[in-house]
Amino acid sequence: MTVRTYQSKYGLSVDMDFGDVIRILATPYYSFNELKNSFIFNQFNVFNDQGGIVRFLMNEADMRNYGTDYQVPVYYIMGANDYNSPYLLAKSFFDEIVAPDKHIYSIPDADHMPFLSSKTEFDRILLEEIAPKLAKS
Repeated sequence: MTVRTYQSKYGLSVDMDFGDVIRILATPYYSFNELKNSFIFNQFNVFNDQGGIVRFLMNEADMRNYGTDYQVPVYYIMGANDYNSPYLLAKSFFDEIVAPDKHIYSIPDADHMPFLSSKTEFDRILLEEIAPKLAKS
């Protein structure tokens, strides 16, 4: 919540417009059912009249409550200019994770949604760096 306070104070929060929503809908990475249950739609209360997921994420969610030991690979792809999930906070948690394979990717000049703001680099990381690792496992 401290981060959110400073985001509001200095105008660093992500403001989505209709074009962003269209680009998200067009992404090949998610099905419509996955998207409709995501934060992206729930922040607009499109499918949820109470905004329950958003309220949970903003006020109650603490990822440490779910543990840090994973039996699957863990990959973070982050924008270096993500003011919603600051790199240092994400990295701090990421360092606690124990997984068969893990890597954190930071995309320069990308924001909170690097799959939109830096699509080419995001795709490159997925297809050239992560996919080959998963194909081997």
